This record gives sequence, structure tokens and C-alpha cells, in this order.
Amino acid sequence: MPAGDIARACLLIPAAWTLFEWLRSWVLTGFPWLSAGYAATGWPTQGYAPVAGVFGASLVTLVLAGMVWIMARNRDGRAFAMVSFVALVAAGEALRHVEWTQPRGAPVSVALLQGNIAQDLKFLPERYARTLETYAMLAEETRAKLIVLPETAIPRFHDRIDPDQQAVVMVHQHRGDAGARDRQGLSVVAEPDHQPAAVGPRPDGVGGAVGAQRVLDAVLE
Repeated sequence: MPAGDIARACLLIPAAWTLFEWLRSWVLTGFPWLSAGYAATGWPTQGYAPVAGVFGASLVTLVLAGMVWIMARNRDGRAFAMVSFVALVAAGEALRHVEWTQPRGAPVSVALLQGNIAQDLKFLPERYARTLETYAMLAEETRAKLIVLPETAIPRFHDRIDPDQQAVVMVHQHRGDAGARDRQGLSVVAEPDHQPAAVGPRPDGVGGAVGAQRVLDAVLE
């Protein structure tokens, strides 16, 4: 039995679209950008993100789009679509006002650095040292306690990074004036299994050592 307009527009198509986004996020190493759920930022549907993640927000966004189509094209299902639309939007707005997290400890100053290295230059071996020097210079210019560099700021696999190279030490460890003595740098590189890892100085402060752990672990610490 063929599905009706309401089932197709509000269930089948949104579910299929969301499934495709999920598959796209990990198949062939993944491309998890530009999901429909990101459009929920600043709107009532944003409230679903803490509960169901970006894919849940995608599903709700697409369901709402299907309901708009039903209201415009299907007279029989118009009342159902209008009531459901209002209910979903109202629930999302209510969820936006829930405090899902609580601050802990004193605020920490954070600097996000972007070296603006062109993609066609970033991975050239002859450009490697200059790229590190660029980020080392940017890191030295900020007074933030935590310095976060973008993904592939150090454009090599973690096991191929020379921890004793001066620029690497400068990027990850800042020992200038007294105010900067406890600052630490954090960048993201790829492990040999292509998984991202957070990289920073070892707790003992040895300049020649670069420690790594999964990005999630680093954020939760």
C-alpha cells in the first residue's frame, strides 16, 4: 500500500535524508559538515540539539519542512500539519531554555588561532617549517591561558611529528614572561588510523615530548 502524502513528507523523506546525513558523516572517513540540523542555530529547533544531536535537529527541521508542504498542498491534512508544527516548535523553544550544563571553576581565557594557510600550500613538505613558525608566532602574541589551533595546524600524522623541532616546541609550550608561564597550546593532528588526536606538552614540561589523547578526552578534562 503506497504511503500517503503526510507519511512521505513528514516521516519517510525526513528519515531518509537524516539517514543519508548520518552515513555521510562516517563513510570513507566521513564528511560531517553542512547537515540540515546546523540551520537550527538561533531558532526554536535548536532546543532539540542537546537531546538528539545535530541529526535529531536535522530530522525535526525536515519534518517541519514537510508539514509546511502539507499545509500548502494537502487540504485534508492541513489541520494536522498546523497543530503538529506548532507543537514541535513550542517544544523546541521550551528545550532552548533548559540549562543543560553548569559552570565549574574560574573562567579560563581561550584563544582560537587561524594561520590562514592556503589549502594548496598546507601539505607541501617544503612549506612545513614555515607553517609551524606561523603558528608559533601567533601563539606567542596571545596572552590566553589555553590556545587552540585548528585541525591540521601541524599538517602531519602524529607519529611523523619531530617533537624536538624548535617550532613544534614553540607552538605547544610557551615559557615567556611570568604571566604566560602556565599557558598551554593545544592542536589537532591525525593519528595513523586517521582518527583526530589533541596534542600538547607533556605534564612534566619537557620541551622534547609531545603527548596525545583523543579530542573528546581532552575537551572533557
